[in-house]
Amino acid sequence: MSRNATASWSGYAHQGKIGLLVAIRKLISLHGSDPDLSTYQIKYETQEDVSLTENGIPIQIHQVKAYTSGSTIGSYTEALAAFETCAGGNYLHSICDITNWANLIVAQNPGAVIRFPYSPAANYCSLDDIDGTIDSDIFSLLVLLAHPERNNELWRKEVFYNFLGALDEKIRVEHSTKAQVDYDISFTLAEISEIIIERSQRRAGILGSIKQRVFEAYLEFLFDLENGNVVLSQDKELLISNCIKNIYGLGDKEFEQFLRDINPHTTQGISFEQCVTTDSYFSKENFQAVFIECIREVNNCDFLLPASKPPHFFKGKYYLLTSINSPEAHLKKCARQILLNDKVNFTSYETDFIINESHTGELGNIVSVLNDYNPSKFFARKNMSFVKKQDVIPLLNL
Repeated sequence: MSRNATASWSGYAHQGKIGLLVAIRKLISLHGSDPDLSTYQIKYETQEDVSLTENGIPIQIHQVKAYTSGSTIGSYTEALAAFETCAGGNYLHSICDITNWANLIVAQNPGAVIRFPYSPAANYCSLDDIDGTIDSDIFSLLVLLAHPERNNELWRKEVFYNFLGALDEKIRVEHSTKAQVDYDISFTLAEISEIIIERSQRRAGILGSIKQRVFEAYLEFLFDLENGNVVLSQDKELLISNCIKNIYGLGDKEFEQFLRDINPHTTQGISFEQCVTTDSYFSKENFQAVFIECIREVNNCDFLLPASKPPHFFKGKYYLLTSINSPEAHLKKCARQILLNDKVNFTSYETDFIINESHTGELGNIVSVLNDYNPSKFFARKNMSFVKKQDVIPLLNL
């Protein structure tokens, strides 16, 4: 895909992981020398995308480019010419091989920037491979520390998600309270080491893991675009990209509410903090099959994702967009769970229809045939109805 859709917000998400990778590698290199880890900082959005400082002085600068079609130096020469170098290491990160890097001339790369060595044999790392690379480095660090959980893959994953959750929170706070010139999105190596060793931020880890799967769903959408499986206008690509970016950037409480709103049938009575697994709050497959596909196929009706309100289409009526993809046999159970769910956000506006994969019919009528139906337990609001995705798309496109 020539428009390099990943180079926008997905590259922004990727640079968060690059910062963690740089931090872990520095922790590994410092092992055994008993340094003061609080004197080292990973910083975002100050000097280039990621910088590593010691006592406030930059010792590494990292520029992150997520160009899916950036296989030649022409995609990077502008960034290289403007690169803010330091006296230490200056690195360019790419997600694909740059086949003619050796042809760079001094005028194109005045800072003598080098490609980041992910391994002895690779100086680039794809969006699909970065998570595995980070996991391998977390494992290496835990081995050096003789950590008892070094072979525990779940522990390592939660370390990863805990960091992403903590980073996401810092970004939101800085972006909402300061001007860009005053941003302080940073972690000391002591803070990152504590996250890796202690793994104590369970709630942040849950949020981080789900946001990572939202990101993965977007990457699979891009893969379909780039391989011609889906053909969309540039405006529609941008709409979907911005939609996912906005979801990814929701604050913790807003993101939890969004997950309840698109999964009202599985989150009833389930506390987010006490989740053993996150399946009730998010299924990547269902999110792709219903939520993303519906946005992709509706061309004549605006999709709305307002703050603190459920995602919906509006065309004379309100159509709540969900990830409900339960089989037809679960119709009654699904309707009942929605009506019992007092944590969903239907009160923000009058929901008329609930877009889903398989179900049709008014929820009150569906539930009323159950023996334990008690109207006083359910919403006194107007009767909402299920509508199948395949039926509502032509209607919204009229």
